[in-house]
Amino acid sequence: MLTPTPVPTPTPAYPTYSEVVSTYPAGVELSCTDAEVSDVTPDGEFVFIDSTKLLCAGLSRVTVTAGGTFTFSGDNYKTYGAKITIINTVTIDGKTYQAGAMLTVDKDLNWIQVLSWK
Repeated sequence: MLTPTPVPTPTPAYPTYSEVVSTYPAGVELSCTDAEVSDVTPDGEFVFIDSTKLLCAGLSRVTVTAGGTFTFSGDNYKTYGAKITIINTVTIDGKTYQAGAMLTVDKDLNWIQVLSWK
């Protein structure tokens, strides 16, 4: 009797950061946001690890609340070229991302996971 060979679970094929950036509309300015997110609250607030990395001088307005939750006026961190590294498993816009996931936005400004920052 033959033992069935387990079928491997397919690994999603994510694009690289540069592949995503190449799909952006011509002439867009890339964001300076480069941050680590440790949590996302039920109402969608991002909890950032290091506030010195994520701010775009003159562009982002940040409010710090007790417990270290950083919130922004508007979605200034959801811009072309933003780099968000997920520290703990979080759910953003209804989709769960595992620790270590790297996110940017696609040409339509929707979050997209990338394989690398290259």
